[in-house]
Amino acid sequence: MFLSECDLVKFAKLEPTPEQCEKILEFGVGIVRSTMPSMAQRTRAAQTTQNAPKPPPMTTAREEVDALDADDDAGPGGEA
Repeated sequence: MFLSECDLVKFAKLEPTPEQCEKILEFGVGIVRSTMPSMAQRTRAAQTTQNAPKPPPMTTAREEVDALDADDDAGPGGEA
């Protein structure tokens, strides 16, 4: 129903009344609110994220190239 009415406005150029606009807006807000996580779910998600292992530090492309060059300079067996 919701999307069908939206399509009529968008594609068929239907001109809804102010009352229809208010009604469909309230319906849309209800959809969004009903799909939002509850406060308990958000708290659990935040705690899970805080306890997750930290990723390794990021390196820049320059640091990676320098590391590869250092490996190349070391030659076979790792000696420079």
